[in-house]
Amino acid sequence: MPTRLSQICCIAILCPLCMCSDFPDSVKKLDALVTTSIFLWPGRNPEVIQPDPENTGPSCSCGKKNELGSSMTMSANDDSGRDNSDILSSSTDAGVDGNNNTARFMHGELIIKFRKGVSESKSKTYISKSDIAISDKILFRKNTSIMRRIRLAPSVTVEKAITELRKNPDVEYVQPNYKYNLYTIPDDYEFASQWGLHNTGQTINRTSGTAGFDSNAVNAWDITTNCDEVIIAVLDSGINYTHRDLAANMWNGVSCVDDLGNPLGGCATGYDFVENDKDPKDMSGHGTHVAGIIGAKGNDGNRISGLCWNAKIMAVRIFDPSGGGTTENIISGINFAINNGAKIINASWGTTEYDQALYDAIKDARDNGVLFVAAAGNYHRNNDTYSVYPANFDLDNIISVAAIDQDGELAYFSCYGLTSVDIAAPGTNILSDYPAQMVDATEYFSSWSREWGWEYEDYITYNYIFKGSLRNFKSRNHMDSSAYRVFDLTVNNPDYVMLKYKVWNYYIQEDVNFVHTVIDIGGQRPSNILGTFNKINLSYVYDLTPYITNHTSIGFRFVTTTVIPNEGIEIDPFMISRWYHYEDATTCMFNNGTSMATPFVTGVAGMVWSENTGLTYAQVKSKILNGARFNANLTDKIAGSRMLDAAGALSAIP
Repeated sequence: MPTRLSQICCIAILCPLCMCSDFPDSVKKLDALVTTSIFLWPGRNPEVIQPDPENTGPSCSCGKKNELGSSMTMSANDDSGRDNSDILSSSTDAGVDGNNNTARFMHGELIIKFRKGVSESKSKTYISKSDIAISDKILFRKNTSIMRRIRLAPSVTVEKAITELRKNPDVEYVQPNYKYNLYTIPDDYEFASQWGLHNTGQTINRTSGTAGFDSNAVNAWDITTNCDEVIIAVLDSGINYTHRDLAANMWNGVSCVDDLGNPLGGCATGYDFVENDKDPKDMSGHGTHVAGIIGAKGNDGNRISGLCWNAKIMAVRIFDPSGGGTTENIISGINFAINNGAKIINASWGTTEYDQALYDAIKDARDNGVLFVAAAGNYHRNNDTYSVYPANFDLDNIISVAAIDQDGELAYFSCYGLTSVDIAAPGTNILSDYPAQMVDATEYFSSWSREWGWEYEDYITYNYIFKGSLRNFKSRNHMDSSAYRVFDLTVNNPDYVMLKYKVWNYYIQEDVNFVHTVIDIGGQRPSNILGTFNKINLSYVYDLTPYITNHTSIGFRFVTTTVIPNEGIEIDPFMISRWYHYEDATTCMFNNGTSMATPFVTGVAGMVWSENTGLTYAQVKSKILNGARFNANLTDKIAGSRMLDAAGALSAIP
């Protein structure tokens, strides 16, 4: 593994509003062994990416897709002269294991056509006396030819059965009982905005793309739409398990155990290791967004479709509303997932700190046959040199995922690594589910109380309660200046209230100049310090829910201990948002980040494993990587220049 630098960049924190393009790596100090980051990514002065709480999304146009390739048969004496003896190793099939599991045909079943002149009774006698089959059914009788479907004995593999049946001169051919699916595109009315599933070059959030750079989900759905044979654990900020797109696809923990194996009774949808209860409701949005990419109910007329139209998603809450998590919570979440039968864990988060305890927990997951899908990170660094964990752990059950944009290019924020990053998946302008509605209003800094040299510039915006800029701070010797406003945070009884802002420095000097975030729940000049920074640009996220009163003042103090040039700092933007949960929410939102790319891979893993439950985690990983498409844009960036291909993964040889 690459050696970590002694100086490690500050880790990013979840933007609770999921407006991920607003800030670069947000930071929040937590009393924890390790603080992880949820990989959403912002930028400097970007376009605002908006939630879409109303049914205003574009309609999808349904249509028929391309036909599948030619079918295959195996003949004892094929009159056509075609050699079909290698049916089970064909690249169009997923292969067969000793448990009679296949990805493209019914487990433990074959179809036999007998030669003309072989009577029904003779064919029946042959089947009944054979130790290969336990039952059979006539499919048709025509021109003295008989076709039967047989079910194999549990101890008989498809390979063995075909080998034996070919020996009988009365058998014209034998083949698998192939699976078929309707050619369908989901009728979810915002499917057309989900370029990560189907990229036609459409314009999304004023950004156009290049057709074909997607996860190839549409072709994969010709094979399967389901992930419900395996449990997928989303270790994140929780999930809005009542969301209309997700409610039907949540895991039902009728009889579950905790992280140490102690009985808990029913867990419903999962567990909350932040509040230590059995209600893992999402209080930030990140986990719900991730879950929607994996398994939003598809083809049900609701807003979007996930990769898996049917799924068993386990909600494991390990992050608080501001996006903070700890080693303790994560390990507890991993153990809970293992103990309750999860086969895949989605980890859209990480840190630059090496964490031995986390390594050991993921290793234990590996020993229990669990696949771990991890975000490569949003630092836009080479992970071959600057490690991001858990993605960089040297464990073969981890798939490290980078993000691509609508043109198939590496996303501008995404980490990469020719040896450390396994695959890339869609990660910009990703539309998915969101857990709550927000009340929107606008407030400007012009109405704030200002002392000592604060100046302001109005910042026109929408979709937030308050937003603006404080800028061109004129510093003076030993100055202690304030800017604040009194807010009513109780409007309409919100579930919670969040504060988020970005501080840009100009001439801030370490140990000389400081910016304090201050608050007062009585509405007076604020003096209680929420946070302090100096020297570097930082984004802050604070949970204001404990301060909900009729009169709460929020502000900033800039302190200097020496003379500096004219300009000091800029606060831009400043946001307060009130959140309201709805039991049957239909809200969706666009997000950016390797956090969004990771669940694409997780969803494909669920499809692959559900199609062939006899696979191991190593085989599932192998199918995903072997089935990936080559993307020249990722040369020297991603191992094998791989781009996720759902259909390719389903058809690949492990």
